[in-house]
Amino acid sequence: MACAHCGAVAAILAAQCSESPVYEECWIGMRRGDKRQSVEFRAKATPLVLGELELVVLALHDISDQKRRGVLEQSLLHDARNLLGGILTWSELLQVEPSTEAVTSIRELALRLREHLSGHRTLAEAERGELMVDRKPLDLPALARALGEAFSRHPAGEGKSFVVRFPSQETPPVSDQSLVLRVLSNMVANALEA
Repeated sequence: MACAHCGAVAAILAAQCSESPVYEECWIGMRRGDKRQSVEFRAKATPLVLGELELVVLALHDISDQKRRGVLEQSLLHDARNLLGGILTWSELLQVEPSTEAVTSIRELALRLREHLSGHRTLAEAERGELMVDRKPLDLPALARALGEAFSRHPAGEGKSFVVRFPSQETPPVSDQSLVLRVLSNMVANALEA
């Protein structure tokens, strides 16, 4: 099925009326082995005249990795700005009036920022194929406690209860505890902020 607004088609049509290259972006569904995936391309359509023939040469450059990194970078910056905003607000309050609540909040936000930056380092390692995964049976009660503690003081969690129930299993699932905690933390944070 062709996309009605395909960037490659738009570039080709525009290049037919132009004397210079035209650039657009497009998504193309591909199959590699038994895997289907969508790949994002920058399409460059260049008009070419060969004698009486008027042609358009289409070149596609895979920009999927670049686009994915851009989204991750924007997410990092957005979340880091939010956490730093909280740190600044509490530190300004602390300048006006000393408060143990302000000191505690600044510390918690700084710890969350450090964890957030660590999470993005992990994503970068995964992107480069350098992530070392520590697969062990998961400690589900410890995961639940860590999630509960992390979000009991989260600003978006105010007035909300946090209950975790895991089904009883004779054999716990096997994965990397810290990576599972990071994924679950992101899911809970997104749910609280929705």
